[in-house]
Amino acid sequence: MKLTKVRVQNYRSVEDSEEFEIGDLTCLVGKNEAGKTALLSAMRGLKPSGAFEFDETIDYPRRFSTRFDDRHPDGTAEVIRTWWRLDDADKAAVEKRMGGDVLLGDMFQNHFGFRYNEDNRIWVIEVDNAKALDILVSKHALDATERNVLHGVHDGPSADKALSGLNERSAKQETLLQEIKKCRKSRFCVDLPQ
Repeated sequence: MKLTKVRVQNYRSVEDSEEFEIGDLTCLVGKNEAGKTALLSAMRGLKPSGAFEFDETIDYPRRFSTRFDDRHPDGTAEVIRTWWRLDDADKAAVEKRMGGDVLLGDMFQNHFGFRYNEDNRIWVIEVDNAKALDILVSKHALDATERNVLHGVHDGPSADKALSGLNERSAKQETLLQEIKKCRKSRFCVDLPQ
């Protein structure tokens, strides 16, 4: 995969860098104290070589530190958002995991920041949810009776709700539900090559 675009915000002196393209050669130009080093430091969080985490006390812009909750009512503040282009190996990994023809494009986003749950990263990849769910249901070989609860359901959250609402689930339904929950918890169920 290839990094194509970046946006940094809520990080040290960078309130919002806006989106900027990353090419084969990218130059950051600006006056002293303009935020060039802060941009690079935030980008270091993408794949740190050593211990690294976004520290709200140190890294959140000081002038807004007392207004965090007012500025971010949902309790999270995005620091960095990146756009990546999937290469053929990445697409093959998605197809191996989720089935063929589920991708809606060759781009995906990664964003993370302060007060996110778990590892602070959210991966957003565009897939045909109905097709991915059909492939997942077929993988677990649910019979017609077991599939009936999923009638009219076209995505993972709805399938989770329908299956969780059952008083009793078959072993296949339970296995399917656990896989859906795992995918929803990680927000992305495909391990892309590094």
